[in-house]
Amino acid sequence: MFHYSLTFGMILGLLLSRKWHKWRDSFVPFLFFALFNLYYHFLGHSTGRWLWELRKPIVNEFLTKSIYCFIIFPCWTILFLSFYPTHRKSWYYGKWIITSVLLELIAKEMGYFHYTNGWHIGWTFFFYLTMYPILRLAQVRQGQAILASFIIIIFYLWVFNYFPIIFEASGVNK
Repeated sequence: MFHYSLTFGMILGLLLSRKWHKWRDSFVPFLFFALFNLYYHFLGHSTGRWLWELRKPIVNEFLTKSIYCFIIFPCWTILFLSFYPTHRKSWYYGKWIITSVLLELIAKEMGYFHYTNGWHIGWTFFFYLTMYPILRLAQVRQGQAILASFIIIIFYLWVFNYFPIIFEASGVNK
């Protein structure tokens, strides 16, 4: 029910906000969001090591992840960027970060979200603390967003000890 509600809520929120026409302004950041989400799923599938997993899928896991990647996340990105303020940016980021963490916490408590391999709500907070500025950066300075994203990915791979798994899976250590 959570996945359905979130999907419906995001679509409805976008329609009611009348910001759907701003999709072009949010297209590059959405591609960032989608690309890194798909990379996470590729990494998880390739290594068999997930940090978080969606539970109770809509029909099946593939459909649920596709709905998140190509419906929920674009709506989320458009809404975040189309209301981006010229003043009080910290307050704006804070509202989005807290809302995101609370939604994830609700999903976790309802059994729709599961943490594994050391991921916890603190990491979720840190993730959103970096994700929203990267989305904005991807809108205005794509090169810097790529560099910052690369550094953040390396950080997560190191902290969650993915490097030995990646090198082992690729045959580098053989």
